Amino acid sequence: MRVRSHSLNYGSIFPNGVMIAKLKLLILLPFFSSIAFGQDTPEEAPPTDVGWPREFKTATHTVVVFQPQVEEWVDHKTLKMRAALTVNENGKDEEEAQYGGVFAQVTTDVDSESRQVLLTDRKSNRIVFPGVGDAEKSRLTAILKEAMPDKQEMVVSLDRIVAAVEISENRAKEVQPSDEVPPIFFSTEPAVIMMFIGEPAFEPVGDTGLLFATNTNWDVFMTTGDSVSYYLRIEENWYVTSSPEEESWKPAGQLPVSFSKLPAEENWEEVKANIPGKPAAGPMKVFYSDQPSELVVTEGKPTLSPLVSGSLMYVRNTESDVFFHASGASYYFLSAGRWFESKTLGKTWTYASELPEAFSQIPEDHEKGEVLASVPGTPAAQEAVLVASIPEVATVNRNDVSLEVYYEGEPQFSEIPGTKGVQFALNSNFDVFLVSGTYYCCQQGIWFVSSSPNGPWAVCDSVAPEIYEIPEEHPKHNVTYVNVTESTPETVQTSYTSGYTGSHVVRGAVVFGLGYWLAKERYDNNYWYWHRRYHCRPSWYGWGCQARYYNGRYVRGASRYYGPYGGAGRNAIYNPRTGGWARSSYAYGPRGSAATRSAYNPYTNTFGKQARVNTPYGSWSKGVVNRNGNWAKGGSHTNRRGSASAVKGSGGGGAFKVDKRFGGQGGAVKTPKGDVYLGKNGEIKKLDPKGTWQTREGNQWKDSGKSSLNRTQTTGNQPSRIDTSKRPTTLPGTGTRPSTQPTTRPSTQPTTRPTTTSRPTTSSLDRQAYQRHRGTQNTQRSTSRASSSRSSSRSSGRSSRGGGGGRRR
Repeated sequence: MRVRSHSLNYGSIFPNGVMIAKLKLLILLPFFSSIAFGQDTPEEAPPTDVGWPREFKTATHTVVVFQPQVEEWVDHKTLKMRAALTVNENGKDEEEAQYGGVFAQVTTDVDSESRQVLLTDRKSNRIVFPGVGDAEKSRLTAILKEAMPDKQEMVVSLDRIVAAVEISENRAKEVQPSDEVPPIFFSTEPAVIMMFIGEPAFEPVGDTGLLFATNTNWDVFMTTGDSVSYYLRIEENWYVTSSPEEESWKPAGQLPVSFSKLPAEENWEEVKANIPGKPAAGPMKVFYSDQPSELVVTEGKPTLSPLVSGSLMYVRNTESDVFFHASGASYYFLSAGRWFESKTLGKTWTYASELPEAFSQIPEDHEKGEVLASVPGTPAAQEAVLVASIPEVATVNRNDVSLEVYYEGEPQFSEIPGTKGVQFALNSNFDVFLVSGTYYCCQQGIWFVSSSPNGPWAVCDSVAPEIYEIPEEHPKHNVTYVNVTESTPETVQTSYTSGYTGSHVVRGAVVFGLGYWLAKERYDNNYWYWHRRYHCRPSWYGWGCQARYYNGRYVRGASRYYGPYGGAGRNAIYNPRTGGWARSSYAYGPRGSAATRSAYNPYTNTFGKQARVNTPYGSWSKGVVNRNGNWAKGGSHTNRRGSASAVKGSGGGGAFKVDKRFGGQGGAVKTPKGDVYLGKNGEIKKLDPKGTWQTREGNQWKDSGKSSLNRTQTTGNQPSRIDTSKRPTTLPGTGTRPSTQPTTRPSTQPTTRPTTTSRPTTSSLDRQAYQRHRGTQNTQRSTSRASSSRSSSRSSGRSSRGGGGGRRR
């Protein structure tokens, strides 16, 4: 039975990313694919942080503004800051400049995709020019306001602000995950992992005589008749076995004639493009699992390389994050933000509740430096927690957004344990809840309300508080991170934090998923049936995709081993509207930026190496203005499928642009003045290269005390090279000597690098000097990563294996 409600304005995408039979993603792809594929757009890109200090000019004077110092970021909306500056007549020597400062607050809008923050509506609370009289102060203030009016808009890197915010401001919600260890497989030869959600489930492919697996992460087909065989596609190669639990799959040779009868529709487009395929060179090792699992593959015998002198090494010939701690003679494996420990690289792993101190000493610019975001107590981990607490905000036009909900048969609801009577829809892809006779639906980060499970649905401006009691161990817990923040008769403002898309704060670090696995034996068959069809979400349990924290968000890792469809259970989802199955190249995805097409999942949107779209709000065709219009991107993105112009900014245009009537956001300049700061009492300070703080008095700098800040924290040090003679002669748990051959992946680590240090707890200015330096470094890393991702996606064309490509280095 098909149940309908009000009309749907944005295409037919289900909350899990499931789409209708024709999978009308075309209206969305112009926006999503241009980001996923890194394609250039025909219009000017949104502005970015141009660097500091910045120069603003009038006809007669030049104002130089140094990087703002953050005092407080109130609710991630209002930034209280202060900044040192100089005012000088054009053409005069820099030594004649008058130093001053401004205390101000600005409204912030965060574009998490580009990691930029737009500063608007500046209110200057106090302007200081030490050592000058009232008349001269008035003159200098007038020049400053002419060069930098209060309407002056600026863009600052999110990394700079995050580094400058005090850790005590982190208000991210801590959750309790499952500590159950998933199956972790290990291989020294090429291998893949085939994950099923419970027992293998197959559905017929029309009248071809073939069945396809609906609950695994690969293209798996089953023949019918007297002789049953299973066929596995790994890009252009086909393999065959008599049992899916067989570890070694043989090259398939000639495929049965039934494969030529696959329907001529987009669901099977890629499969048909690889028939008959290319002969496989030999058997493929396939690990079978009936639940979400992880896999570590090394290119031959494991090879260790020194990382932290005398204590920590890493396995360099794998795409996984695997380390060896010499003192404890243990291996550590990082997946989805959680650590596991083992004495051998085998299946016996335990949850690592604590890490050796050596992990905090991993150099940040090493290729393994990204794991620091998962090492509690490090600055990288603290900053990741802060980013996780920053909300994504959108304004919804009530009359322009509508919803249509589908169920498989009559709506069925089940009560959620641990709540006060909250029930959820069992047989729907939608997040529908029943509370005290009222129905609520959370769709792509927007709440709707109705008096009937079938609608009509209206944008909701008040959500039942009982819904926010849904516990972590329930698959619908993610909706508790979506809130209605403001409402008017015409609009509703809604927001969500990273828990909605799968990233949670656990024990001082950000993890992906909560590690819960809803096993069949724990629930009755009826509940399990619906769970397997609609509620198995990688962003809930976190395993089966080798998710890694990268540039502020979790992305899918080594897809060549995990299949083209991301996580287990997303290969194909039943579509109650059509009575058919939507396969995951469209329904789950995204396939990754190197693929020829990409699908967007408005629930998780975190998988795919370069597909880094970070907000569900963008997928609505109209009625939603993301980031209050300041960062709306509709109308500015084009790809091979055409142009999109559905989402407009607050001014009616496309992507946000700095209003150049006020001189733009200034140009970065190199200045010999040094790194200048504004003290809370209005004093002008700078830190000289010798580590001495100087205070501006009159037209001179005078020493005012030695900084207690370690100079390696702001200028970098020159550590001695790691003593490779301490490398162990055998690899524990393997009985083999480490390889002395160079890795096939060239090392990118420099011969010298700055050390990783904790934030200083000395004077306020010392902390700010450290934070400013760190913010600059992080900004450079983020820019480099984004540039590398775009270049890789432009040049790589089609993915080499498995539809996704491995980890970028």
